[in-house]
Parts: sequence; structure tokens; C-alpha cells
Amino acid sequence: MEKKEKIILELEQIFKENANKEFAISMKAYMRDKFDLFGIKMGDRRQLTKEIFLQVKSLPKADLIELSKELYCKEEREFHHMAVEFLEKNLKAKNLEVGDIELFEWLIITNSWWDTVDVVAPRLVRLYFETFPEERDKRINDWLGSGNKWLIRSAILFQLKSKEKTDLDFLFSIILSCCHTDEFFINKAIGWILRENSKRIPLEIEAFVEENRDKLDSLSIHEALRIILKKRSS
Repeated sequence: MEKKEKIILELEQIFKENANKEFAISMKAYMRDKFDLFGIKMGDRRQLTKEIFLQVKSLPKADLIELSKELYCKEEREFHHMAVEFLEKNLKAKNLEVGDIELFEWLIITNSWWDTVDVVAPRLVRLYFETFPEERDKRINDWLGSGNKWLIRSAILFQLKSKEKTDLDFLFSIILSCCHTDEFFINKAIGWILRENSKRIPLEIEAFVEENRDKLDSLSIHEALRIILKKRSS
């Protein structure tokens, strides 16, 4: 038996043995009934699979990607989380290749929901564009024009953890290109990343919001200014 297949069998056994029907019902409802779940909370899942993470660490990159794809195609959401976390833990700048963006895009548009997209975009996609900056503009523009809300959300959020490395002009141009929508997940993402940057550069963020108040959705404005207004009122 290949190591990859052994890992999948071990995961299946762990999840079945530790399934919690009561948690599964509430977790599924929280996910708007998008996915089936075993009902294993994140902290418990990570504790139960610590040894498997060590096994995955020794896999060749090709096997790591195959393993993650197989897990991501299973029904239960816990498998999808494992797939993304295996990639996040083991893909580094030194082993990334230009073509890996196709994998990340596939993860974004397959079994799409915020809980996986919001890991893939600010971790894997960010690392990719930091490693291959020449690929950034065309790919992001393609995502913005795709009509897929999860690709658009990823275009907004890939710099979420960039801090002082954030390309603010690029971020602002992305926001202005996609803010004319009533799509909750896009407007929420706009507010989120503006709020995150307001921790570091509040004056620039407030100025951007005020200048574009007529373009931004009220949800985006509320989220963007939350920290700034809280500090001002305290």
C-alpha cells in the first residue's frame, strides 16, 4: 500500500471513530448545509491528526498534491480542511512552481466556501505571488473578471496577511473594480481587508473610504472603519 493511501485510510478511521452527530448537525447548519461533516471541532481534529501531519511532511511534492486533491474531493468537510492544511504546512517558496497557481485556483472554485477560501487566498496564493510577482497582475485581473465570487474574494484577500508588504495601490484598484455589487462575501471581504490595514495605516484607510463612500457598500464601510471609530470614541 502506498503511503498516500495509508494516510487516507488512517484519516477515515480517525474521523469515523471520533464523529459526533450532535456537533455535526450544528456545524452543518452553521455551514448553511453546504457539506456533510463528522462533527469534529478544529482543535480536536488537529490534535487527533498530529501524527499524520508528520507522515505527510515526508511525502514528495507530487504525492502531497495528489493526497490533497483526493481528500478535497471527499464529501465531509473535515477532509477538505486537512487537504488545505497539508498544503499550507508543506508548500514553501523553495518548492513552489509557476504552475501551482492552477492548483490553488482549483481549490478556490471547488467545494467553495469561506472556511477554505480564506485559508487558500491569504496563505497559499499570497506565498505564490510573493514568489512569482510577475504572475500577479494578469491572474488577479482574470479572477476579477471571472464572475466567480470566490475568485473575486480571493483577489481581495490574498494580501490579508501581507502587513507592510501590502501593495496598497493595487489593493485599492482591486476594491474599486469589484465594489459595485450586493454580493455579501465580496463586500465583507472588502471591509475585512480594509479593517486589517487600518490597524497599521488608519489615516490612509479612512481617507480611501471617505473618498469612495459613494461607491462602497455600507457593509464594507462599516467593517472598514470599525476599529478606527472604536478608538476615536474611547
